[in-house]
Amino acid sequence: MTQCSPAEFMSRFSTLSSLQSVAAYCLRFYHNANNPYFRTGYLTSTELRDALHACIKIAQQEIYAQEICDLRKKGQVSSKRHLQSLHPFLDKESYFRVGGRLQDSCLPYDSKHQIILPPAHHVT
Repeated sequence: MTQCSPAEFMSRFSTLSSLQSVAAYCLRFYHNANNPYFRTGYLTSTELRDALHACIKIAQQEIYAQEICDLRKKGQVSSKRHLQSLHPFLDKESYFRVGGRLQDSCLPYDSKHQIILPPAHHVT
């Protein structure tokens, strides 16, 4: 059996929706292998959302591993100056997000603190 890296796996898909569907089926397989309750049928919106979030976390960890490590240890990003201006932080689910002046606005959380994605990554 051959293994491939997450980046190689993600690059096999031409659209985000196809990547999301396959990732959701992979997560379902993992769930069904480890639980007595089997999920069957069409993919649910929750499964698709969880698959998208898993792809985002993999992309962030792949490109911004050092920055995420710095945030966990020091509380700030020290390696890339263009990221420092975004005032990045890790939220409760460990997403790498934008901080800054919008935090006092009335916007929803996901609008105030957008997820940072690498510009040249296949997922983006």
